[in-house]
Amino acid sequence: MKNPEQIDAHLHWFHWVIVSLSIILTILAWWFTKSQVDEKIEGKFRRESQQAIELISERMQKYEDALWAGVSAIQANGGYISAAEWRVFEQSFGVEVKYPGVMGLGVIFYVPQHKLKGFLEKQRMERPDFHIHPPHDEKEFFPITYIEPVENNSKAVGLDMVHETNRYTAAKKARDTGEAQITGPIILVQDEKRTPGFLFFTPFYAGGKYESLEKRRKNFIGMVYAPFIAEVLMNGVSMKGELHVGFRLRDGKETLYDQFGENQKEYDQNPLFKKTISIDWYGRKWEFDIQTTQSFKKATDNFQPLTILIGGIIIDILIIFLILALSR
Repeated sequence: MKNPEQIDAHLHWFHWVIVSLSIILTILAWWFTKSQVDEKIEGKFRRESQQAIELISERMQKYEDALWAGVSAIQANGGYISAAEWRVFEQSFGVEVKYPGVMGLGVIFYVPQHKLKGFLEKQRMERPDFHIHPPHDEKEFFPITYIEPVENNSKAVGLDMVHETNRYTAAKKARDTGEAQITGPIILVQDEKRTPGFLFFTPFYAGGKYESLEKRRKNFIGMVYAPFIAEVLMNGVSMKGELHVGFRLRDGKETLYDQFGENQKEYDQNPLFKKTISIDWYGRKWEFDIQTTQSFKKATDNFQPLTILIGGIIIDILIIFLILALSR
């Protein structure tokens, strides 16, 4: 027969096993719930990151469609269009209303050196003050011949793409590929704030499209183009999507748009998640550094794991007090 000391020791061991199991179950329940919540929050971040990219992609696709519509209008007119005719097209197309973020819609004609004099004479019949600028040493010219609305883009009229590397490189690439192209980061002459921007080109040829590089170069007439200020374009995307993520857009070493910084309202110095997405678009590689914002934290606050942990600890403490009472 067991004496009272042995019975008391047995009870102590048995109840402490119960406490240990209770603590383990509390920790497991907390860990499982936290893992589920974290996975759900991370999934939200992935979805919103993808949504931001898709919104930008959709907008760029709409702009490309507008540029190709301009190409179709010119080719339907026999490969040439006058300043007055281009103004009518732009106004009827409603670019500024249908495509927020675009600063205008213009035409760039390709002018080899031996045709320069005739080209200038033809343009000055409608606009006596038309001139190509700035001067350069190349033997070909890609001047912005028309752009509407001209009131907001007058400084761009006559600007030659050849004078600057990013513009010239993208223009030649559009000519040679027959595809839409964007320039590397540039400062637009019509942007008084001098913030980063880019140009969007779609080429057109005499007689339509061609498969070979040789025929494209031989029949190249010019390009329809649109100028963009990156900040205006990206702000429109962020507002439209009502996203809880912020991003920085980089083209190589140049930053086109940046939502990171203490002066940004939603910037979070300690984001929950962040990632970098690289995308090849229209001849350029754009890199998006995406991270969560302060509003993301507010939208995903979940106290369920903490509630389970605190509730389990309270129960464990009560069990310990019960054991101590039984022991006495």
